[in-house]
Amino acid sequence: MVNEVMKFFKNVDSLTKLTGKNIVYTFVLKGLSFIISLLYVPILLSCLDEKIYGVWLALTSVVSWLSLFDIGIGNGLKNKLTESLAVNNIEYSRKLVSTSYVYSALIFSVILVISLIINCFIKWNLLLNVEQIFNNDLTITAFLVIIAFCVRFILQIITPVLAATQNIRFNSLIEFIGQIGAFIGVILLNYLGVKSIIIFTIVVLYVPLIILFIFSIYLYSNKLKELKPCIRFSDKQHFSEIFSLGINFFIIQISAIVIFQTNSFLIANSFGPADVTKYNIVFKYYNILILLWGILMTPLWPSYTNAYILGNYKWIKKSVKYCLFMFLLTIIVAVIMAFVGPAVIEYWLGQDLNISRSLLLAMLLFALVSIWNNIFGCVVGAIGKVRLGVYSTSLSALIFFPLFYLLKSLGLAIEGAIWSMMICISLSAFLSPIQIYYFIYTKKKSLFLTKLLS
Repeated sequence: MVNEVMKFFKNVDSLTKLTGKNIVYTFVLKGLSFIISLLYVPILLSCLDEKIYGVWLALTSVVSWLSLFDIGIGNGLKNKLTESLAVNNIEYSRKLVSTSYVYSALIFSVILVISLIINCFIKWNLLLNVEQIFNNDLTITAFLVIIAFCVRFILQIITPVLAATQNIRFNSLIEFIGQIGAFIGVILLNYLGVKSIIIFTIVVLYVPLIILFIFSIYLYSNKLKELKPCIRFSDKQHFSEIFSLGINFFIIQISAIVIFQTNSFLIANSFGPADVTKYNIVFKYYNILILLWGILMTPLWPSYTNAYILGNYKWIKKSVKYCLFMFLLTIIVAVIMAFVGPAVIEYWLGQDLNISRSLLLAMLLFALVSIWNNIFGCVVGAIGKVRLGVYSTSLSALIFFPLFYLLKSLGLAIEGAIWSMMICISLSAFLSPIQIYYFIYTKKKSLFLTKLLS
């Protein structure tokens, strides 16, 4: 099947052909990874029960806030490295990669020590509104999660490197093999009757981490040999170049974490861990659509950057037009998913969690707004015009908490959390298409609008 699809790209331009190949391979591997992640849920629910599973989700979402401390190195590196490789500057490219690894290691070593110290003083059972788990177990679980996140953010520098070199399919392959390993581990734990949240954390987080480490060694010894990181190639000046662009992505990351990653914690604290599970189940259900669009957008990002650097605006316009056509089809699929949602979710989990229609509708609208935002946000990020996005996402983050508690006071419960997210991302969903129209479609540009929309 993959070979047949490849024939489609035989007579098109090289950029489209390369992007198409990455999309096909990524689609297959990401799709398999997502299926495995869905199979995780009923097994974990049967092992940990609904409330403890909700606690685990909330805990990992809180600790994942550590991701904001990468100060945008990943996205900054992806854009800078793509630009450098577009003009075939291999030496400079290797310096960018080496600098990113060295400074990520320094940053996350400090974050790791500070986080582990703070973790010792947090009463997780009170914070997550749960009594049946000993606080010591939650403290150890948080300890393991913190270490895993910090190590991952150093190792996953290879992700933007593979994207910039148009080898995105390897990112999907690494994720898939990691998911397979962890899934097999979870099945064995379930078979052995293990109920420990600590053991499950080790298997789910650390098996994929080991796979990522092994692949990093292999790829830098073979396919990415010219970009192999080395301490002597790191340079403070190059870090400043990555940071100058990355800081904008960093601020956007902070805003995104405030909007998206705090929801599980807020729901657990306000309504209880059981509602976190309902929210997460419905999110995973509609995340099928967001995942499919992520598969499309991920290879397009470096291709957009490459086309923009080389002045190939025609290719960007063609790709955006194709994405908008696909979005219309997505709306139809999303509506169908809303109608069959309760039955599908009950069949998937093997139990009825009483998922309401209002919850499904709210997540449907959020998914569509999110996808629309990603279509144009991908281009904006790829061409580096993110300053306006910094202002809009920062404003969204500021109003998120007041909006959540306002909707909670109106009796919207879990639905209010989703509506809060959707309202917050609507601002950038409105502004990013205007930016793309100006920078890609408009021939005459003014200094004022260029500064305003950058």
